[in-house]
Amino acid sequence: PSTTLFRSDYGEAVGFQFHPEFSRPFAQELITEGRDRFGPRAAPALASLDGADDNALLARWARGFLAGGPVPPARPPC
Repeated sequence: PSTTLFRSDYGEAVGFQFHPEFSRPFAQELITEGRDRFGPRAAPALASLDGADDNALLARWARGFLAGGPVPPARPPC
Protein backbone atom coordinates (compact mmCIF):
# COMPACT_ATOMS: atom_id res chain seq x y z
CA PRO A 1 0.00 0.00 0.00
CA SER A 2 1.03 3.51 -0.64
CA THR A 3 0.11 5.94 2.12
CA THR A 4 0.67 9.65 2.40
CA LEU A 5 -0.11 11.87 5.36
CA PHE A 6 0.53 15.57 4.99
CA ARG A 7 -0.44 19.03 6.15
CA SER A 8 -1.53 21.51 3.54
CA ASP A 9 -2.77 25.09 3.45
CA TYR A 10 -6.27 23.63 3.85
CA GLY A 11 -5.54 21.56 6.97
CA GLU A 12 -4.55 17.98 7.49
CA ALA A 13 -5.28 15.38 4.87
CA VAL A 14 -4.68 11.70 4.47
CA GLY A 15 -4.73 9.73 1.24
CA PHE A 16 -4.62 6.02 0.56
CA GLN A 17 -4.07 4.09 -2.61
CA PHE A 18 -4.62 0.41 -2.15
CA HIS A 19 -6.51 -2.45 -3.70
CA PRO A 20 -8.50 -4.39 -1.10
CA GLU A 21 -9.91 -6.54 -3.89
CA PHE A 22 -6.40 -7.93 -4.40
CA SER A 23 -6.24 -10.84 -1.99
CA ARG A 24 -2.84 -12.42 -1.46
CA PRO A 25 -3.71 -15.45 -3.66
CA PHE A 26 -5.05 -13.17 -6.41
CA ALA A 27 -1.91 -11.02 -6.35
CA GLN A 28 0.29 -14.13 -6.47
CA GLU A 29 -1.61 -15.45 -9.48
CA LEU A 30 -1.52 -12.07 -11.20
CA ILE A 31 2.25 -11.77 -10.78
CA THR A 32 2.84 -15.40 -11.76
CA GLU A 33 0.77 -15.06 -14.92
CA GLY A 34 2.58 -11.81 -15.82
CA ARG A 35 6.07 -13.14 -15.05
CA ASP A 36 7.22 -12.68 -18.66
CA ARG A 37 6.09 -9.08 -18.66
CA PHE A 38 7.49 -8.27 -15.19
CA GLY A 39 10.84 -9.92 -15.84
CA PRO A 40 13.30 -9.77 -12.93
CA ARG A 41 10.82 -7.80 -10.81
CA ALA A 42 8.47 -10.81 -10.54
CA ALA A 43 10.53 -12.82 -8.02
CA PRO A 44 10.90 -10.02 -5.42
CA ALA A 45 7.23 -9.10 -5.88
CA LEU A 46 6.18 -12.67 -5.15
CA ALA A 47 8.57 -12.87 -2.20
CA SER A 48 7.10 -9.68 -0.73
CA LEU A 49 3.74 -11.43 -0.46
CA ASP A 50 5.23 -13.97 1.96
CA GLY A 51 5.77 -11.35 4.64
CA ALA A 52 3.30 -9.73 6.98
CA ASP A 53 0.93 -7.17 5.55
CA ASP A 54 0.32 -3.66 6.89
CA ASN A 55 -3.46 -3.97 7.32
CA ALA A 56 -3.45 -3.44 11.10
CA LEU A 57 -1.03 -0.51 10.80
CA LEU A 58 -3.21 1.12 8.14
CA ALA A 59 -6.27 0.68 10.37
CA ARG A 60 -4.45 2.38 13.30
CA TRP A 61 -3.44 5.30 11.07
CA ALA A 62 -7.00 5.73 9.80
CA ARG A 63 -8.52 5.50 13.30
CA GLY A 64 -6.05 8.02 14.71
CA PHE A 65 -6.54 10.45 11.86
CA LEU A 66 -10.34 10.24 11.84
CA ALA A 67 -10.48 10.57 15.62
CA GLY A 68 -8.47 13.78 15.39
CA GLY A 69 -5.74 12.35 17.55
CA PRO A 70 -2.13 11.60 16.85
CA VAL A 71 -1.36 9.22 14.04
CA PRO A 72 0.88 6.38 15.25
CA PRO A 73 4.35 6.17 13.70
CA ALA A 74 4.77 3.96 10.66
CA ARG A 75 7.36 1.77 12.34
CA PRO A 76 8.74 1.57 15.86
CA PRO A 77 11.76 3.84 16.28
CA CYS A 78 15.09 2.09 15.86
